[in-house]
Amino acid sequence: MSHLPRFVTVVLAALLALSWAPAVSAHSTLIDSCPFGGDVVNEIETIELTFGSPIVEDSDPAPFIELAGELDGQPGRNPMDIGPIVFDSPTELSVEILEPLDPGLYIVKYDLIAADGDDSDGGFDFTVDPDADVDSQCLGSSSGSSSWIVLAVAAVGLVGVAWLLRPRRKTAQPPRNREPQV
Repeated sequence: MSHLPRFVTVVLAALLALSWAPAVSAHSTLIDSCPFGGDVVNEIETIELTFGSPIVEDSDPAPFIELAGELDGQPGRNPMDIGPIVFDSPTELSVEILEPLDPGLYIVKYDLIAADGDDSDGGFDFTVDPDADVDSQCLGSSSGSSSWIVLAVAAVGLVGVAWLLRPRRKTAQPPRNREPQV
């Protein structure tokens, strides 16, 4: 029996595992946040950002996170008071919101330097609506849901590869009837 089908399966499993590489790539992209872009929250005390690779804490320019609300109907025109950036881990940052947020649309902007020296900047918006029927709140607890999903997929992938590479018992083959050649 050829080992080619097993080899092809192992190669495909490895390629599938590598498809998750953006979550741990050198370029630091935002992979999770609380609130998430487009979320509606009743209230909020902190903003949490999770990146795909480490952020440099003492970079030049310094890490920057901004929160701005609406001013005269224009979103992002009213800067809000937030605390200093807290590095909860090399990839997780948070800032405390120092004033209650009125109902409305808010924009979060960030500009950070990743460990590989690349600039990571971007932003997202969320809405504060005290009357909205929502379950998710960002009240100072770290979400970290993306990390657990990546770990779970990696664990399942490792179990699959281990199963494919397991030693197999050779079954006894019945003797072949050979006819004498003349």
